[in-house]
Amino acid sequence: MFLLKLLLVPIGLFGIYITIIFVDIAQDERDANAVPMSFGSFKIIKNSMIDPETILSSINHGDQTVFNFETGFPPNDLPFVTSVEWRQEDFLKLATSIFHAAWNESINDWTLYRMDFYTRCDDLLGFSEGEAYFLQETSDRKKYSGRGIEMEPEYGYVMWGGDTYRRRPLFGWKVINLNEMTITAEEALRRAEARGGLEFRQSIENECDIDLQLWPEVYGRYAWRVHYWDDNIYTNRPLEFWIPTK
Repeated sequence: MFLLKLLLVPIGLFGIYITIIFVDIAQDERDANAVPMSFGSFKIIKNSMIDPETILSSINHGDQTVFNFETGFPPNDLPFVTSVEWRQEDFLKLATSIFHAAWNESINDWTLYRMDFYTRCDDLLGFSEGEAYFLQETSDRKKYSGRGIEMEPEYGYVMWGGDTYRRRPLFGWKVINLNEMTITAEEALRRAEARGGLEFRQSIENECDIDLQLWPEVYGRYAWRVHYWDDNIYTNRPLEFWIPTK
């Protein structure tokens, strides 16, 4: 009986240890769901005006003086500047330049987590705005840092958010590997058009918007979500297509 009691002590302690581990894991998973994927959740937000007609040429020549970041969101009443028809590549070049100007870091040291692009239904030659979100594991390996970049060239501004930390989920995140992708945003849109997007647009006389989103962690698939939105809020008939990234 005495030996049995002695054995029960380490067994009980081991049980407590295992319980603590599982509680910690559950806490990590719950906290990890609070992913900062809207600009309102970032601790630091800054914006800068840009010239949409010259910005791409300037950054292609290595000019980092094109940004003048100020704390906070841009004004709500910014005027329309000019129409743009940018590709995924153009937005990612701009995001790379913003990364260097804002943090003096390489974008390649961060993991691309989500991409969004937008266009009107009457102009499918490119996109008018884009967003990109990034993650990086911190030194304690239980947290990650989140950053976001929003680019609105038609209204002449860009914005970044950062210095926000969350717990890291046990098995990490589903992320985007650009080197493994063969279908760009513009190609995904072209394929969605062929599958019924064109017919949908024509049926409502191009009175709609199109959002493209690549977010593997939330949607559970490595595919573009191409979403058509009818402008008429009373007869809104959204239509979506899933286009694999390769």
